[in-house]
Amino acid sequence: MPHRVEGVTGPYRTCDFSKANLLRKYGPEWEGVFAETAHRRLRAWGPDQVYRAASRYCVVVSLNLYRHTVCKDLPEGCEDKPVIIGEFRFGAMDRGAFHTGLGIANDPTERAALYKDYLRSALAHPRCVGTRRFQWCDQPLTGRGDRVEATCWPCARLTLLRACAILRGAFEMRGNRMRIATSRRAFLEALAWASAAGVLPVRPGAAEARAGGVPFRHDYSQGLTYKIFCADKAYPDQNLVTFEDALRIMRVIHDVTGGLEQVVYLVGWQFDGHDSKYPSWAEVNPRLKRPQDPDARASFCWLAEEAKTLNAGVSVHINMSDAYETSPLWKEYRENGLIILGKDGQPRKAGVWGGEQSYLVDKVKEWRSGLAKTRIDALVALLPFLRESGSVHIDAFGLIGKNEELRQAVYGIFDYWRNMGIDVTTEYFDFELVGRLPMVYHLNLSEENRVKYPATVICGGGDGCNQRHAAKPSGWAQLPEAGCLYEEAWGVSIDHDLGASGAKGIVGKLCTRTLPWYFLNRHLALSYEDRAEDYHVTFSAGVETAVRKSDRHLTIHENGRVLVDGGDVFMPALWTKTGEWFVYSRGGGTRTWPAPDAWRGKTEVLAYALSDDGRSPATLMPLRDGNLTIQLDPGEAFALSVR
Repeated sequence: MPHRVEGVTGPYRTCDFSKANLLRKYGPEWEGVFAETAHRRLRAWGPDQVYRAASRYCVVVSLNLYRHTVCKDLPEGCEDKPVIIGEFRFGAMDRGAFHTGLGIANDPTERAALYKDYLRSALAHPRCVGTRRFQWCDQPLTGRGDRVEATCWPCARLTLLRACAILRGAFEMRGNRMRIATSRRAFLEALAWASAAGVLPVRPGAAEARAGGVPFRHDYSQGLTYKIFCADKAYPDQNLVTFEDALRIMRVIHDVTGGLEQVVYLVGWQFDGHDSKYPSWAEVNPRLKRPQDPDARASFCWLAEEAKTLNAGVSVHINMSDAYETSPLWKEYRENGLIILGKDGQPRKAGVWGGEQSYLVDKVKEWRSGLAKTRIDALVALLPFLRESGSVHIDAFGLIGKNEELRQAVYGIFDYWRNMGIDVTTEYFDFELVGRLPMVYHLNLSEENRVKYPATVICGGGDGCNQRHAAKPSGWAQLPEAGCLYEEAWGVSIDHDLGASGAKGIVGKLCTRTLPWYFLNRHLALSYEDRAEDYHVTFSAGVETAVRKSDRHLTIHENGRVLVDGGDVFMPALWTKTGEWFVYSRGGGTRTWPAPDAWRGKTEVLAYALSDDGRSPATLMPLRDGNLTIQLDPGEAFALSVR
C-alpha cells in the first residue's frame, strides 16, 4: 500500500511498519497490533477509497464478494480496470456444523443452482474476468487451523466423497469459467492492445513494463504467414525454388485469396541452402538468382519489390542458435568464447542438420559482447527491405526456462529487432515472451491458454507438431505445452513449407484451413467441452465449432448458419473488399447453401473459379429462393460476390 492515498481523510495514515520500529513501539505482540491497526485504517478509509487505490496500482482488482450474484462494480473515481472475484461460496446445514458461512443454501441441490447462477452473473458482468470459489473441501467439526470455522460448503468432503450436486453444476459451467465470457471482450482487447503496444508486463505479476513500446508491424491473426523452402544444403543443386519461382507462388496465393496479406519467409536463401554456414548470414544463395541480375542479392531485392504489388512482405528464415565449423564466423566466435563448451572444454555438439554437425552459440555471451547486434545490423544492411517488410523468423529460438541471464539476453535480442521496426516470429510459443512474440509457426497452446490468450495476442500457423495424440511424444512434449486435442476446432492455417511443388494443393489448404482460421481469429474463444462423442468450442458472436471424434469431422456454425461441414465450406472471406464468400468441396457433390443476408434480393452472383494457377474470369451463378445450389467436383472452389 502506498505511504499516502489521495483523497483519504481521517485520523489514520500509513506509517513506517518496519519490524524494528513496530517492536520498539508495540512490544513483543507487535504483529497482532499491526494487523489490528491496518484493519482499523482500512475501515477508516472505507471500501471505496481502497478500491480507488487498488485500481491505480493493480492490473486486476481482486475482491471477495459473498452475494448471490456478481452485482458489484468499482465505485466512481476508480481507474478502468478489470476485477476478479477472490472468494465466494454457498454453505448448507445438511451435514457438519450448523453454520452456512456467508452464503446460505438449503441443501446441496440449491447450492449447485446458486453456484451456476453466480457464475452466469460473473460471465454477464462487463468488468469481471474471473471467479474463485472458497473452498475446495469442507472443514472438520473441530474447526480449521485457526479454530474459527467449521462449515460445509464443499466440492469434496473430507471423507473423500464428492459433493455430487455442486460438482455437476461445476461441470455444467466448466466451459464458462474465469477468463472466458463474451463480456470479456473489452479486457481481452485491452490485453491485445497492451501486447501490440509493448506495455504488457514481462511476466504475470512483474512490476516492470515491457521495454521498447514499439507496436507490432503486422496483425498476424489476419493474414497468411508461411515459408517457402528454396534450397537444402545437403542437396544444394536439387529441387531449387528460385526467387522467380517464389514470386509465382505468392502471385497464385494473391489471386486465389483476392489479396489476403502475406508475410513470406524464405528458407535456404543464404550460402548453400537451409542451415548453411551459421552463424553467418553474409551471402545470398547464388543458385536462386535471376539470369539477368548481377548477383543473387540484386535478385532478392527485386523479389521483395515485386512482392509489394501482391500485398506480400518478403523476409528471411534465420537461425541465431546454431554454429558450424564451415562458417566464416566460426574462428571469431570460437576465439571470443561464444560457442558453448562441453565438460571436456571442446565445443558441445548439438544436432546434425543437413548432414553437418552443429554447435550452439552462447546467446548470453553473444548479446553481452555486442556481436549479436553486429550480426543483426549486417543482415539488415545486406537486405534493407527487411525494415519495410517488418518481420523476421528465427528458427528454434526463444525458449527460456528458468535461466534469468538467458531471459534478459533473449529479451534484448527481441527488443533490438523490434526497435528497428522488425517483428520476430519463431517456431514455438514461450509464456515468457507474451508481448514480444506475436506469432509462432506451430502454436503449442493448451485449451485453457487458447481461451486465455486471444489470437490478437498470440496466434499460430498450424498443428504440424502437435503432440497430444502422439504414441511417442517428442518435440512439443519438451516444450511448455503440447497443443490442443483437436486443433481444427480452434482454427489452423498453414505450417508446412511450400517448395518445389509450387502452389500445388494450395486451394484446398486455403479453403479448409486458412479461411476458417482467419474467421475464428476474429472471435474470442469463450469455452470448450471435451465430450464423449465430440469436442466443442464456443466463440463470441454465436460462433461454435465441433469435431466428431470418430472421424474428425469438423463443423462450424455462426448463429445457426452452417459455414463448414466436414469437407464442404461456404463462408465469408472477410479480408476481401467486395465481400466475397468462398465455396469449396473436398469430396464433391451437389449442395444447397442459404445465401448471406447481403445477397438478399439478388438472383445471381459473380463466380470466380479458383485453382492452383489462380482465379479464372467471372461467370454468373444463379440464386433461387434465397439459396445457392451448386454442384462441385472434388477439390473445386469458387469465390462468389454480388455485382
